Amino acid sequence: MNYPREAIMSEKQGTMIFKITITPEGNMKAMLLTDLGKEINEAVTVLIGSLGDQFLVQPEEYSIYQTIFFSLHHDYQEAFESSVEGYKTSYEGLWMQPTKIGVFMKIRTAVFAGSKARPIGTLNKTTTTRSVGNTNLPKIEKEGYQLKNYNSKLKQYEKYVAKGKTKQAYNAVSELILYNPFDIKLIQARRRMEKELGVDTYKAFDIPLAVALSSEN
Repeated sequence: MNYPREAIMSEKQGTMIFKITITPEGNMKAMLLTDLGKEINEAVTVLIGSLGDQFLVQPEEYSIYQTIFFSLHHDYQEAFESSVEGYKTSYEGLWMQPTKIGVFMKIRTAVFAGSKARPIGTLNKTTTTRSVGNTNLPKIEKEGYQLKNYNSKLKQYEKYVAKGKTKQAYNAVSELILYNPFDIKLIQARRRMEKELGVDTYKAFDIPLAVALSSEN
């Protein structure tokens, strides 16, 4: 699949998790467990719909979970695996090995004011890339900026929680979950704050995701 161009322009990135359930009759039911915005959500939904009858039908209903990392400019998973508490590094049982969707940007030398142009993005067997020109693209960030932003937002979140600023804490934790939806403590915290704020924006995602994460323990 391609990285939706609208998501590239709005610099939307993070971790998509979806659940697929196969019934004994061979029917497939799918559910998104994270929210990466309209464009990515729709692209993943189309992808799921194209899977058709590629799954083994068994006498009893079963479910599997698939992770797709959407990353602009640089992959962030490796840095998060060694630095972020609660970040998922082992995919076993019903959890399929993750896939990476990245952006390979062609950058002209002039962009770097005389420095040597280089491709941005890491390519490997699990990476699908979309090649795009440099017109109106997001600015190029340095390696590791996602982790730096995550840690900064985590400090803000903890500060807001300590001061009882629920709305600000809610916005901060939602940004943290974009990158790290594997930390069940963050998911549970957002559910509590939604109840306090009287909103259900992420309820349909967070409840089944919390169930999936709890089933691992």
